[in-house]
Amino acid sequence: FVSLVWGLFAFSRSEMVIRALVLVLVWIFLATTTYASVLNTQGFSFVGKELVEIGPFGIDIYHASFYRKSDGQRLLELQYVRDIARRYSVMGWKKGLAYISQDECSQNAADWIMASTPDFAKGDQFSILIKNAETSLFLNEQFIASSDDPRVAEIIHSPWLGEEPLQPSIKAGLLGE
Repeated sequence: FVSLVWGLFAFSRSEMVIRALVLVLVWIFLATTTYASVLNTQGFSFVGKELVEIGPFGIDIYHASFYRKSDGQRLLELQYVRDIARRYSVMGWKKGLAYISQDECSQNAADWIMASTPDFAKGDQFSILIKNAETSLFLNEQFIASSDDPRVAEIIHSPWLGEEPLQPSIKAGLLGE
């Protein structure tokens, strides 16, 4: 029995070298992934900020801030002032994206946005970064999801900055008008 168990762990020198090389490559991959998973806001210029409220009593939900970078990147940050369950965020997305076309591509993009939205706690910062046709989502500056679907990049800022925003005054404030 002992020789059988020992045989499971006995490797030739070349097998040990290959296993060590694989471990080093996995470590490098994980280290690189961790570094890339943190939001980098260097080089962005502040454009505008607005408090977003809902309902007839104007319940404060979050502060929205909009930033641009000279290479065309756009960043929308939502700083939550209260806990918001995911289901309420999804309701907001549905309302904010209701005007977009209902073709399959747009529906898939909207579905990805809603599926990628987490619950929020008071103090959380949700960041939506658009770089070319890639969209990345961050919660408290930690990466949570990305999409290379250009339609996601086209519509994800729409509830605040689109042709038909939920509140035109918020769009004006975010654009610094």
